Amino acid sequence: LIRMGIFTGIAVVITVLAESWHATEQALRITNSFQETIISNARVWLMALGEKGTILVWNTAAEEISGYTADEVLGSNAVWHLLYPDVDYRREVTSTITGLIAEDNYLQGFATVIRTKDGDLKNISWNTRKIPARDDVSIRHIAIGVDVTRQKRISRKLNQNLRFLQVLMDTLPVPIFYKNLTG
Repeated sequence: LIRMGIFTGIAVVITVLAESWHATEQALRITNSFQETIISNARVWLMALGEKGTILVWNTAAEEISGYTADEVLGSNAVWHLLYPDVDYRREVTSTITGLIAEDNYLQGFATVIRTKDGDLKNISWNTRKIPARDDVSIRHIAIGVDVTRQKRISRKLNQNLRFLQVLMDTLPVPIFYKNLTG
């Protein structure tokens, strides 16, 4: 009778633990699915980098901005030669990123110009954070890139227009001045 009570108690504990483990596993699956959906559908370039710039995560926006699919870049660091084909510029970008991250463990608003797969040039503003090294995690950096090409183009156009207006005002033979609302 005592053995039967012990076996029943053990069976109850095993059942409770199994149900708890199953619930935890289900919650983890839901969380992973949610996380993957966020990463995939984010409207900014998201990537995770391993040792020596190896691409471990490459989201949909990264594909759309760069023109390179995840299948083409995952597990390799060769994409950096394609995005930054000029050796000197690539070396400059790499050393700047390495230096800033080594100093602060992150960089913010670092602007570079990439060459897309179809040959277009795009201005990207990067935010990168270093992940503390752990044996069980192969990700070393998380990088977020925002395509600011359109904003740069608009800013250049605005500056051109402002320079034109200034030259126009400086060369007109009549005085030009501003008044406030009270004259």
